Amino acid sequence: MRKRHTENKTKDAILDAAMKIFLTNGYEGTSVRMILEEANVVTGSFYHFFKSKEDLFEKVVERFLYLYAEQFAAIAADDTRSFWEQLDLLMELLGRNTRLYFGRLQADQLHWTMQYALHQRTLQALLPSIEALVKKLLESGNAKNLTGLDIHTLSIVVLQGIEGIIHAAPLENADDADMTRIRENIISYITYILNIQAK
Repeated sequence: MRKRHTENKTKDAILDAAMKIFLTNGYEGTSVRMILEEANVVTGSFYHFFKSKEDLFEKVVERFLYLYAEQFAAIAADDTRSFWEQLDLLMELLGRNTRLYFGRLQADQLHWTMQYALHQRTLQALLPSIEALVKKLLESGNAKNLTGLDIHTLSIVVLQGIEGIIHAAPLENADDADMTRIRENIISYITYILNIQAK
């Protein structure tokens, strides 16, 4: 039991250090040695838990997406806020994580297949929250499903539309004005596709 606890602590230390350094230096600018120094662990410990830097990066992204999806779900499930308040908070979170994730983790020389896989996993992680929000809006009468699609498919359409707006231009150098414009376009799109009355 004690050994497992120590192993988990070591693994967490490596993951925490890796996330910090990947976000600071990007994938290509990060070495295993830098991560080991930051985590204060020896090489053998690294290879006990991870096969390679790429394997570690995958685990870091999984952790990042888990935390992101958890935050997203908490906002979407908060019934004490109006839809517009929820949307404001979701857009804030989306903007912050979009810059962090797509601007730093993906921007620098990751192979396109890895970028595509990470991108798809992000959408999968957020879909349940979007679906819950769409369902709640339709059931409350604050929105209308004019498409005739089932809620799951409609939620995918909503999410894919949001994704298209976010990636209409490169995000690496997006400033506050760019993020405000993206947010306004997303709100216009959601309002239109779900036939929501403007606030």
